[in-house]
Amino acid sequence: MGPEKVSRVKRSHGRGTCRRGDRSRVVFRQRQAGWARWRPGVERRREVAGCEGWRSLVCHATPSSTALGESSLFKKADISAEHFEDARNKENWDKLAQVLSSKLDIEVDSPRIQHYYLPVYMWIKAKMREHKEATSYSSSSEEAGPPLCVGLSAPQGCGKTTLVTAFEELFDSEGLTCVSMSLDDFYLTRREQVALAESHSENELLQVRGNAGTHDVDLAMSLIESVKSGTRTEIKVPCYDKTAFEGKGDRHEESKWRTYDASKVDVVLYEGWMQGFTSMGDDSKLGEVHSGIPEVNKYLDRYAEMWSLMDIWLIIQVKQLDCIYSWRLQAEKAMKQAFGEDKGMTDEEVKAFVDKYIPAYKAYLPDLYDADKHMDNLGCKSQDDVFMFEVDATRSPVE
Repeated sequence: MGPEKVSRVKRSHGRGTCRRGDRSRVVFRQRQAGWARWRPGVERRREVAGCEGWRSLVCHATPSSTALGESSLFKKADISAEHFEDARNKENWDKLAQVLSSKLDIEVDSPRIQHYYLPVYMWIKAKMREHKEATSYSSSSEEAGPPLCVGLSAPQGCGKTTLVTAFEELFDSEGLTCVSMSLDDFYLTRREQVALAESHSENELLQVRGNAGTHDVDLAMSLIESVKSGTRTEIKVPCYDKTAFEGKGDRHEESKWRTYDASKVDVVLYEGWMQGFTSMGDDSKLGEVHSGIPEVNKYLDRYAEMWSLMDIWLIIQVKQLDCIYSWRLQAEKAMKQAFGEDKGMTDEEVKAFVDKYIPAYKAYLPDLYDADKHMDNLGCKSQDDVFMFEVDATRSPVE
């Protein structure tokens, strides 16, 4: 099944000529081409193309014998096998699975639907109910409280775009409005990025978009705070064009931003590769990771305020950083195939680009993956407000 056969995915309730993922939609389609062929119990060996040093990856799928309620994400979501003994629960589950199968062009009994997307979605739904009970403006709940804000942290290429798309479709099927936005939407304009790079000319980590310091945090926080407080009647989410300036990128003009009716928003999904990264008070050893990281660390102070605006978190762990190179190369090739060879980076440029992210991963992932630090670093009220799990090279949950 080729990428051209994957059905076009709509954006829930958003208006505007720019869609979240005009570029990433291509990545989504390219991934689906591989996932549609993925089967339970199959082990396959795949040579990862690209930069020198990338290694072969052995990929394992979830065993077909695993029943609903028994795999790891069900346990994290507190969904037991007994849940499905209720006919109404099973009927609703099957209905949601059919939505994803139809919209994402994946077989309905695929482990990706049954043992990944749906368990995580049901955990978010449970948190939405808790949030509504705690924040409704009136005892009758006729006037809804603020939407649930979900932070989603996952390294580049590990499936954030498709996961968010799955959630959008599921919320839409249940009559709920989901606003999805990415940290990428808030990159500095091209002119601002050039100015930042020139003012830090000796720090290679700030020469391109990506690391802390290259985002308009004030713009992002203003938007999130207005959504939570209900002070705006309309929500306008910026869009970033990663194809502009030969792949260096620039923010779209405001007329192309996505627009939502603020009164109808039930949940906000805010995803990004460095979501949840927090500055280290003692930066004396950061220079050993990379000479430019201490300067990046200073910018992270401001990001912590933004993380604290999230009500719950999804953290997808990737412990083999080599995968990020291969995933990014796949994405770039898919983009160029769709938009033209001049609309992206060469293989060598991709490697050089990802190289500038790796120091931050090495510096900040250990704390992000430490559950004991979530309440302090992410502003969570409870460790139960964080759903963290690991994926392998096929972007599948590790059992």
